[in-house]
Amino acid sequence: MKKTNAAEAAHTAIQALQELPPLPTVAGQLLEEATRDDADLQRLAKLIEHDPGLAARIIGIANSAYFIRQNEVCTVADAIIRVLGLNLVRSLAIGIALSRPFDVSQCPQFDLGRYWYHAMTTATLASRCTPHLHVEQSQLDCLFLAGLLQTLGQFAMAHLFPHDMSKIFEEWKNNAEKPLLDIEKEILDTDEIEAGSIIARKWHLPESIADTIAFRNDPRHSQNFSAVIEIVNFCSRIADYMFDNPDQLPEFVDEKPDALALTDEKFTEMLERMIEHDEQMRAVASSIARG
Repeated sequence: MKKTNAAEAAHTAIQALQELPPLPTVAGQLLEEATRDDADLQRLAKLIEHDPGLAARIIGIANSAYFIRQNEVCTVADAIIRVLGLNLVRSLAIGIALSRPFDVSQCPQFDLGRYWYHAMTTATLASRCTPHLHVEQSQLDCLFLAGLLQTLGQFAMAHLFPHDMSKIFEEWKNNAEKPLLDIEKEILDTDEIEAGSIIARKWHLPESIADTIAFRNDPRHSQNFSAVIEIVNFCSRIADYMFDNPDQLPEFVDEKPDALALTDEKFTEMLERMIEHDEQMRAVASSIARG
């Protein structure tokens, strides 16, 4: 009976996801900006400033104690030029805008700091792999966004099942060897991949993002982006390891995907540079999580 109730609840929640409002306007514009070939600082700044709440979040992060600056930051353009940089501001804005429709405040075990650290680290590492990948340019352009949004379904799950997801995160914390997706399936008869895939279709996210979410467990099922998904999955695995093991290099560097044309030594050097900025990444994640 418990399984039946869980399945019915999952079905009801999936229906609720399908009735989500359209993609927030600013999020759609930011996604479009992120896929342009001609990245433009002023255009991005104006786009963010059209949403006062989003602009305040970006400026607040730039003014946090984690970043060195001579004077207080007062505009989005200043945040980009003087503190955060174009790519970081763009990714922060997209992540914040896409997560807005979901209220996860009733899910106490949902570690937002971990979520954002994982998303940002995955995206950053995937992006740094770009020059060393043997895939088409059209696929390379989506790597950062794919890494950033791979686990977007977690937000939906925490929003729809706050109490059950809190139990799921608690069990995962106490049994880290067991995949989170398996625990979600056992308790809710659905998982964040299904939730994320519904969101991707509902919001007409780019095909690369939709495939990265939907085929996370089996990249071969993606017709166009299997190599990208393998890279994102590998970077996601490293991000999880780095969160739990700060200042340590993972032992599975030699398991990197075939499409990544880097020796183990060169890839290790890349990870060492990531570790050097790990404290800053955690600070950014914490700033986003606090809202």
